[in-house]
Amino acid sequence: QTVRGLKDFWSSRLPSKHRKDRWEQMNGEQERVRWLYRRWLNIKRDNGYEMKSYLTPQETKRDVLLWGDRNKHKRKGDEDSIAASEQLIEIYEKVRYGEDQPAASDIAALKNQLKL
Repeated sequence: QTVRGLKDFWSSRLPSKHRKDRWEQMNGEQERVRWLYRRWLNIKRDNGYEMKSYLTPQETKRDVLLWGDRNKHKRKGDEDSIAASEQLIEIYEKVRYGEDQPAASDIAALKNQLKL
């Protein structure tokens, strides 16, 4: 128990870049939505998309779609992926700008749709 307490103490004081994001340990659905958005962006970047920090989430979504069209990154099931991406951006903006609290079941379903 003492070891766990020590681990919790130090892990809570380390900057977030030194800790792995863990779905189960996140504090609420707002944090999970932000995690999903970061993961979605990182996957696009890993596939060759050049992230532009000056774009809004909606502009980034359009840019990612244009990039996918230009680079022929279409695969089976892309229509579902596009719909899930649009839903992610919509929920992300509500969470980020509107302090909305989405339902846990909606966020879990979105995570599964995005295959993250």
